Amino acid sequence: MKKTKTLLALLLALALAVACGLTAFAAEPEGMVGECGADAEAALTKSLQFPDGTAIPTGGMNFVFSVTGNSGESDHTPPAIGDVTISFGSGDLTATSNPLTGFTRTTVSGVTTLSKESGSLFAGKTWPGSGLYVYNIVEKVSSSYTGGADEVLDYSEAEYKVNVYVQQCLDDECADYLEYYVSAIGAVKLTLDDGDPGDDALKLDPTPGSLRVDSELSEMEFTNSYVKRTVPDPNEDDPTTLTISKLTTGAYRDETEYFDFVLTLALPVVGGIDLAEEGFDGPFEVKVFEDGVDVTEDHPDATLDEIEFIAGSNNFQLKHGQSLKIYGLAYGTTYTISEIDPTNYTPSALITRGGAVGSASGGALSTTKTMPDQLVAGGGANSAAYTNARNDITLEGLNINDIPFIGMIALALAAGLFLVAAKTRKAKKSYNH
Repeated sequence: MKKTKTLLALLLALALAVACGLTAFAAEPEGMVGECGADAEAALTKSLQFPDGTAIPTGGMNFVFSVTGNSGESDHTPPAIGDVTISFGSGDLTATSNPLTGFTRTTVSGVTTLSKESGSLFAGKTWPGSGLYVYNIVEKVSSSYTGGADEVLDYSEAEYKVNVYVQQCLDDECADYLEYYVSAIGAVKLTLDDGDPGDDALKLDPTPGSLRVDSELSEMEFTNSYVKRTVPDPNEDDPTTLTISKLTTGAYRDETEYFDFVLTLALPVVGGIDLAEEGFDGPFEVKVFEDGVDVTEDHPDATLDEIEFIAGSNNFQLKHGQSLKIYGLAYGTTYTISEIDPTNYTPSALITRGGAVGSASGGALSTTKTMPDQLVAGGGANSAAYTNARNDITLEGLNINDIPFIGMIALALAAGLFLVAAKTRKAKKSYNH
């Protein structure tokens, strides 16, 4: 009986030891391990996603985060961290993507994502004692970039809980360092970017990209989605408004002839932004100009003196010297444009995207000329300039082999007429004398 009790006690002790070990293991933070004189580090990652072709607003975009100590869950009063700001500028659109420098840029399925890290949040702080320090981190919308009337910014509602583990430097060789150091940092996401509850059992690694071995940034990430459109009001000047123009060239062109086009518009899809809810999905006001004059009211496509396009397929006409402008398209909108059967003309098109002028694309006679998957981009003009050329016309009803003889006959007749005229003038002169 005594042996049985002893065995049961040993089994119970082993079970408790295993349970305690599992509990301790489950509470272990992810990320790097610090030591005296070299704190474990953590950073925030701010990701900004937007349609490809969108420009960063002049002056940049600043996003502010509140890092607040939670005294109720900490062993001591947490040192103040203060607000943290991460900024994006136009230079980030072309900067080198490198997680070791705390910055990455990717474009997938028409969506560009810029990700940038903050500095180290807790390194070098003065800690009042060993133990656990708890912080909560959220984005401060009121202090961040707010955007204008033609912009939509979907802010992250994420919240992170960060556990900072602090130990005392007990090694005599560490006398030159601060008395306490950050030995480890753990983070969990209490709330997701869309406001839904997070998984507080899922541990995240907040280590900065410069200290990681997996070529990633800190997993403590806040993601915002951003969409900007061209100015929807035709009375306001916006050089990025999509413009489609038509010219005809050649000796046999007809400048009164209208040419048929089909334009298909596909709006961008980014994060949780609903363009319909924001009023960015159309219909889009259209104006037609000729020699700089608004001729929309008299245009064949006008209905009640107006023209509107929708997301999807749109038919329209243009003749020589006319241009058509579409107002209020979101940057990142893709468009496919076709000129339908420009009979007897050779069509070509010159595409400009965000101020970058492309090369002319030619076409064959009597064919549909299609320019697929073009993009409305910020930073400069967006246009599709069509030119139809008709330089000659086939002569019909004449035998080409007879043309030299016809020419000789015509020359002879001209010479005869000249001689008759000369004799007539001579006779008149003699008569007068």
